[in-house]
Amino acid sequence: MAELVPVPLRVLLRRAHDEYRRRRAIFDLPERKFRRPANPSGPALDLSVPYAGTRAANPIGPAAGPHTQLAQNVALGWLAGARIFELKTIQIRDRLTLSRPCIDMATIGYNTEWSQELPLEESLREYVKAGMLVEVLGASGVLDQDRDSGFGPSTGSGPPRATSRGGTRGSPSGRRLLCSLF
Repeated sequence: MAELVPVPLRVLLRRAHDEYRRRRAIFDLPERKFRRPANPSGPALDLSVPYAGTRAANPIGPAAGPHTQLAQNVALGWLAGARIFELKTIQIRDRLTLSRPCIDMATIGYNTEWSQELPLEESLREYVKAGMLVEVLGASGVLDQDRDSGFGPSTGSGPPRATSRGGTRGSPSGRRLLCSLF
């Protein structure tokens, strides 16, 4: 299985800008696939929900997994309409060597993985880059509404959520990383 390889923020920003200018796409997602309101001339339907001490424009988002460890994937989810991001589970043991794929389906399906694909420091950088990409894309005007989003890294022990005071529920290792992130 391929390893996750983070891309520098400057490269992601340049690619997003150049692709949008030349092809009206961002990270190969065509503009026609960006989330747009169903009836832009009619009254807006409020689908917002409270999340992580703020409001998210809607309750839709990708499941936590390896794909949410890379900044460009979070940005793609946001462009497609996701507004709640449960980021990949944060584990304290981040340097294990595991066979891939990590789902065993011989007789019954179960996840054999205990750790994560990226080291904690790289995960932190990717999550910060993801937040920055979403902010830059939102400020650029590529989407005209429904910009409010929420990010909640999973810490592997109950449903963690960042709060307006910076606290979380979940494992102690996840809390430490989450506090340094938000």
